Formats: sequence, structure tokens, C-alpha cells
Amino acid sequence: MSQVLAIALGGLIGVLARFLVVKIFFRPEFPMGTLVVNLSSALLIGLIIGVLGESMSLVQKGFLISGLMGGYSTFSSLVYEVFYMILKGKLALAIGYLLISNLLGVILVALGYYLGKALIIFISSVFYI
Repeated sequence: MSQVLAIALGGLIGVLARFLVVKIFFRPEFPMGTLVVNLSSALLIGLIIGVLGESMSLVQKGFLISGLMGGYSTFSSLVYEVFYMILKGKLALAIGYLLISNLLGVILVALGYYLGKALIIFISSVFYI
């Protein structure tokens, strides 16, 4: 049961964080808040995996990956916004938004992963772990 509670708590925190980020970056002409959430979630999940990797317990994975990042990331919002842009006749903007979100998302996951690995190496060399 602790894994279920960890996922629920992580999801609650992730959803609230997404709400705040979307509000802070809201632009009426373009879904900048959703883009910031999607790109930052790619970087964060890469960092989590890079730092903790295989050492995560099921409860930690539930909280961080399924809960926190699942609640924070907004893929369903992204695809809705792309569809809405297409309905409004803004095909080029929709395609650009989709490409930016996906390509930069993959790049940021990789960046987060390698930053996480570098952080582990740095910490272990400074503190002789």
C-alpha cells in the first residue's frame, strides 16, 4: 500500500506544480506554459534517472516517476492544444509546437540523464564516496 500512497502524493505535488508553472508562463497566443512543463519534465525525468537510476526502490519510482512526473507532465494537454490549433487553421504553428515539444523533449531527457551521471561522479569525487 505504501507504493500507492507514494504515487498519490507524488501525483498531487506534480499536478500542483504543473498548475503553477502553466499560470506563470501563460500566454494567450501560444501554450507556453504547457511547453515549459513538457520540456522541464523531460529534463527532470532525465535527471532523476541519471542520479538515482537502478538504485530506486519501487516506492521511490512510484513517487518520482509515476506520481510526481506523471502528474507534472502534460502530454494530454499538448495534443489537445495541437488539435485546437489545427481546428483554428494554425497548422504551421501546430506542427512547430509539436516538433519543438518532442525534439527538445528527447534532447532534454538525454541532457538530464548525463547531467545526473556527471553529478554523481562529481559528488563521489569531492566526498570520496
